[in-house]
Amino acid sequence: MKQIKRQRSDSFDENDRKRFLTMASSIEHLIIDHGVDFNELTAILSCTSRLRHLAVLLWHKNDFRLISPCHVLNYLTHVSLNLCSEIKFDDLKMFFINYSPFVQVLRVNVHEEYIDANKWKQLLSSSLPNLRIFDIHCEMGSQLVYFNRKNIEKQMNLFNSSFWTQRQWFFEYHLHLVDGFNHSIFRSTNPYRRKKYNLCNESIQVTNNNHFQTVFKSVDHVHIINEKALNQSMFCFPYVNKLTLGWKLSIHSSTSIISKIHRILPLKQIQILKIEYNRLGFQIMCELLSFMPNLRTLKLRSIIFEKIDKLSIEQNEIFQLISKTNLIQHVILNEQCTLQKLELLLKLVPRVQCLQLSIQLDDMEMILEFLLNKNNKNTRHLVLLGFLSLEECYFRYLNQLIRSKTFLYDFKITYADYDNVLYMWW
Repeated sequence: MKQIKRQRSDSFDENDRKRFLTMASSIEHLIIDHGVDFNELTAILSCTSRLRHLAVLLWHKNDFRLISPCHVLNYLTHVSLNLCSEIKFDDLKMFFINYSPFVQVLRVNVHEEYIDANKWKQLLSSSLPNLRIFDIHCEMGSQLVYFNRKNIEKQMNLFNSSFWTQRQWFFEYHLHLVDGFNHSIFRSTNPYRRKKYNLCNESIQVTNNNHFQTVFKSVDHVHIINEKALNQSMFCFPYVNKLTLGWKLSIHSSTSIISKIHRILPLKQIQILKIEYNRLGFQIMCELLSFMPNLRTLKLRSIIFEKIDKLSIEQNEIFQLISKTNLIQHVILNEQCTLQKLELLLKLVPRVQCLQLSIQLDDMEMILEFLLNKNNKNTRHLVLLGFLSLEECYFRYLNQLIRSKTFLYDFKITYADYDNVLYMWW
């Protein structure tokens, strides 16, 4: 096996660990998209001597301790790190020097406190002598009363020193001001490094003058922040397969929004769609989905059901077409979901395999009985449930509920305390 991905819902027992150790020596690509600390990561990496590509979400549980002998990964050249705010620069330095000194490509997704040119300069120059590509991305938000323009400009000037320019590592900072709030993006500018592009209307831009012309062929994920940015955009993203529609992008008419998006990217290629707008009408959502025949994952902040009866929605021509043809296998709904909403949603996406939603404790028994009913043809492919934003007490309640009922399946349950999600699968 050359590639493995460990997800947040994965729960390893002793047999899983033995199986991982057996195949670990042949792994070349490893993705860990749940939170681990450096001690857990280095324990895993000690078994992966042939690893070439690593992507990991790092967070702080315990202080990083070096355990001799350190297992230097001679083949590891590509590293992607999603850093939580507690990770120290000294720990990063210790990790690179002792475990991965031959990295050539480093991509980091960070918080605001990591925008420190001097610390990055010291880290990269002392720990990664072979580094060719350094790609950093940071999104920040704050009220204007706490916004310090001078500090930002000072850091931007430091990122414009000869250390960075000689390596052709250039950066930009975009500031978008709305209603007393700022949404800021700091990132590397070289386009061949970028997979995601945030399309926003920048009212203030602080940047250096050494930009390469952006080549958007590398982008596979576009995040449209607001309608003004969409209207003014002169860019094209021909190879995008992930699309995020931001919470400031009002979606009142599918015809208007579809024509504008079509101008910059091909909707038929979209496989992952995230809609952050919190007033999305169900019928408008259906119309949007009709332009994305290859969609596999749908993430929704909320759905508004217009004052139309359930039967008329189900008899709608677009609803019936999507229900028969869509390929959606993974659905995430962040708002509190009632049984009525869930029934209609699953009729629309009857091939769903993974469902994540937010529910009230009082509705859990009723919703579980509906989802696990052997006569429910719209859930026959379902194998994984995730209940979002739940306290750990729900874990005990669900265990008691399963023991008190007779279900068709033998369930496994785990609680992911990192993101407060209760998973069950069969």
